[in-house]
Amino acid sequence: MDCAHCAAKVSTAARSVAGVRDAQVSIASQIMTLQLDDPQAAAPEIERAVTALGYKLDRIEDESEAAPSAHVAPAYRRALWIVVILNLGYGL
Repeated sequence: MDCAHCAAKVSTAARSVAGVRDAQVSIASQIMTLQLDDPQAAAPEIERAVTALGYKLDRIEDESEAAPSAHVAPAYRRALWIVVILNLGYGL
């Protein structure tokens, strides 16, 4: 998922399932956080709704299973440092 529109589609699909109080999708970490009335009943329906949009779900039951967002893309961090260094060079 690469854009806010995609994240909105996924969260809207999740919210349309009965028993979902809230659904938030983070584009940066690629994690959807749900508040459910009955997780056992709602989880399969949410999975069907999201996969119908063409997205894949991996369940994370515990926060310790989630990859830290700062470690998502080391290549991006390296590219960002290159941009910062080049901008410093232009500023001098």
